[in-house]
Amino acid sequence: AERETLIGQIKTSGGGSAAQQISEIYGDAWHTTALVNGVFALLALLVGVVVLVRPAFGAPADRPQPAWVRAVALAGVALGVLGVLISAGMYFDLFASLPSAGTPAGG
Repeated sequence: AERETLIGQIKTSGGGSAAQQISEIYGDAWHTTALVNGVFALLALLVGVVVLVRPAFGAPADRPQPAWVRAVALAGVALGVLGVLISAGMYFDLFASLPSAGTPAGG
């Protein structure tokens, strides 16, 4: 995110409208952060689902899966779903839009 912010600052140092500067400086970094968060949430979701579904495939185990493994996997799935929803909301600006430039104070 810091890299995207720096790139946005470099792009807008030559000028441009206030809305363009806000988009370049804040928007790209915000969306990059949302994508990274979404990847980690999706990874947590996939790991949780694999752990929950694994006993259904393959040869029956000698020992049943401990109860805490199922509980932790369910928590991982729940947090993964929540994380994917939040990161999608961040990426598509559903919760808050980018700041607007507004009107000049002296104009």
